[in-house]
Amino acid sequence: MDFMPPRTSAARRRHLLASAVGMACAVCLAGPAAAQAPAKPAAAKAAVAKPAAAKPVDNLLSKEELRACMKQKADIDARKADIAQRSEQLKKDRELVSQPDPAIVKIRADVDAQLARVREADAAVKANAELVNDWNERMATFEATKKEMRNADRRGNVLRQERIELERETKRLEQARSEQVAIYDDLINKANGMRGGEDRAAAWNKRNDALADEADALIDVQASYSADCANRRFREDDEAAIKAGK
Repeated sequence: MDFMPPRTSAARRRHLLASAVGMACAVCLAGPAAAQAPAKPAAAKAAVAKPAAAKPVDNLLSKEELRACMKQKADIDARKADIAQRSEQLKKDRELVSQPDPAIVKIRADVDAQLARVREADAAVKANAELVNDWNERMATFEATKKEMRNADRRGNVLRQERIELERETKRLEQARSEQVAIYDDLINKANGMRGGEDRAAAWNKRNDALADEADALIDVQASYSADCANRRFREDDEAAIKAGK
């Protein structure tokens, strides 16, 4: 069964999925804060002193900010690993989707075999109908000539007994055919209800699209982490306390 055609953005989404899965956390915390050297006293001039230089804004993470960044990084790593695992499973499942569904193969074989039985029953009913037509012709000839026929009563009795047997056989054959047709119709309904490959391909495409959406969302989270946590300094004592559950 062929797969559904990719959506317009499928190529980009596949690229994003690969990027999200393969991307290590490219932005990390800058590392423990280093001790700052004491500022050198500004050189004084004899007459007019220079204004003090503006101090750079400190990007040191507070303990709670560090806690949030560490939690966000752990979440990114877990989601990245989950996406990678599910992506590999999708590759394996795609191979299975391309294989014929054993249940579909079996019921199609059952339908073909039952259709052959229906045709046999049809042939038996048709052959019996020819016997009935022949009897009708012979009965009509008998009715037209019985006055001139020797042993007409005996001939009439033979025809009437033959009619009883034909009626009994006709009923039996029609009943047998009806039963075979009912079985065939039931198999057809089951076969029509088993979409098999089409449903499996549609389900695979749906899972693949959902995973690509998650990969897109993860890239946005990584961008947020980069903006809020990358290149930010932190205290080693804060990191150790957070890891210890404090």
